[in-house]
Amino acid sequence: MQHAILADKLFGTLVVEKEPLLYLRDTIYCRVLTQMLQSNHPPLEIRTESLEQPCDKRVLQLTETGQALVQKAGSVVFV
Repeated sequence: MQHAILADKLFGTLVVEKEPLLYLRDTIYCRVLTQMLQSNHPPLEIRTESLEQPCDKRVLQLTETGQALVQKAGSVVFV
C-alpha cells in the first residue's frame, strides 16, 4: 500500500519543519506542485479520488521516482 498525504499537510511540513521560506505561500506552492506533477518523471501523483479537489486538498502519493528520491535522501514526510 502506498502512503499518501494531503497537499496542505505537505506544505505545512515544508514551511514549519523543513524549510521555513517566508516567500513560499500557498499560491506559489500550488504552482510549484503543478509543475512537479507535469514533469517527465514526477515524484508525486494525485490520487484519483481527489482530482477534482482544490490544489491544497488533493491527496498526493509518491511515484516510483519519488520513492527512489526519498530512499536516496533517507527521510520521508509521508505517514
